[in-house]
Amino acid sequence: MRGYVAESGVEEVCLEYFADLGWQVLHGPDIAPDEPKGERPSYRDVLLEGRLRDAISWLNPQLTSEAVDLVVATVRRPESADVMAENWRVYRLLTQGVPVEVRNNAGEARHDLARLIDFERPERNDFVVVNQMSVEQDNKTRRPDVLAFVNGLPLGLIELKVPGQERATLRGAWNPATYLRCTDPCASCIHRRERHLHGHASKDGCARRQVRALRTVEDHRRYNTCPT
Repeated sequence: MRGYVAESGVEEVCLEYFADLGWQVLHGPDIAPDEPKGERPSYRDVLLEGRLRDAISWLNPQLTSEAVDLVVATVRRPESADVMAENWRVYRLLTQGVPVEVRNNAGEARHDLARLIDFERPERNDFVVVNQMSVEQDNKTRRPDVLAFVNGLPLGLIELKVPGQERATLRGAWNPATYLRCTDPCASCIHRRERHLHGHASKDGCARRQVRALRTVEDHRRYNTCPT
């Protein structure tokens, strides 16, 4: 009789792989709204905002708490209804920094760029992977198999399929993944970025590869067109 591998078993192996690479592994229901260790204000929110604020603060010690609030608001605030435009907007914030106005002790204003990710010292970033995190949209609840966060930002989505099953195809994984693009301005960044989250050596070496992958500019068609 042919053996059967449940999808939960594939998911467990995936999480163990991330844990071996040094990622913190969290269970979605444990960080849900209203839970003692909740990290999301609502089920529509795909950001881990507390982690994002902490990262902005330690990566940009010159910023006041008010300036950190402005940076978070800029990341969250969409500037276009077009998914592609939002994708590139957030991509630029990730790779170039978030424009913010800061004031010195004399009250003089100057413009600065707040970093969201430390590309030079990747080990300073916060790497978290979450399984079965419920996300609400259009009165429906979705649960991605695995979401990968860097500094509270969802930058990787993994849909797992059991090898050999009829639905274990690229299209079968693509279809449930597409809905997150419109749930949150930052969610557009996670679209099809899961294939970059690979590493083979030490935690620091893995982190460097993962962060460098964020600099890769992908072709518009490949980035947003459903595979055939």
